[in-house]
Amino acid sequence: MNLRLKILLLATMPLLLAIAVISAIVSYQASELSEQEIRVFEETMLKAKKAELRHYVSLAMTSIEHLHKPTLQSSPDEIQTAQAIAKRILNQLNFGPDGYFYVYDYDGKYLVHPMLTWRVGNSYWELEDKEGRKVIQNLISQAKSGGGYYRYSWEKPSVKQVADKIGYAVGLPRWNWMIGTGIYIDDVTTQVAQAKAETQNLIRETFLIIAIITLGAVLAV
Repeated sequence: MNLRLKILLLATMPLLLAIAVISAIVSYQASELSEQEIRVFEETMLKAKKAELRHYVSLAMTSIEHLHKPTLQSSPDEIQTAQAIAKRILNQLNFGPDGYFYVYDYDGKYLVHPMLTWRVGNSYWELEDKEGRKVIQNLISQAKSGGGYYRYSWEKPSVKQVADKIGYAVGLPRWNWMIGTGIYIDDVTTQVAQAKAETQNLIRETFLIIAIITLGAVLAV
């Protein structure tokens, strides 16, 4: 190895090593920061959708509250009449093309579903989504515990495809009913995926800039 090559290596190797370390640090920090930002973005959107769900269910409960109020004088026929009226009211409530209310009894029997009327009257206690989650059992469990959210996969009526969904269910204990609704979150999933793709593009562009600067520095040496 001649003297000129030795001098060249001594001049460029520390430079290349320093740039490699800087690139690794920049990549790691950018990835960590972007993951945090995307996580906060997703949580914020889901939180807003959950608040929206609670609002919708609250409105639905208000619309049938007068029918579910306890009365000592109510006969079985009067209770059945009140339930029939409540079903009719809930069947007519909706919000948007994919927003509706569903009702099951505590045994998993479908009582109200304005979109899938052919399912009404059948039991879906053992129904699972594509991930193997017991959807109806978990929704009923949330309702019995005072109301709660549950995330699962369900067919989106407007597109006839399965999509992620967040449901919110509450109980009507006097009738042994679970009433709930849900919001599809495929739009959140899409926006999160787009944000991740944009972040990866920015990281690649940063590496390209660093590579160009490195090449220019090495050529200068």
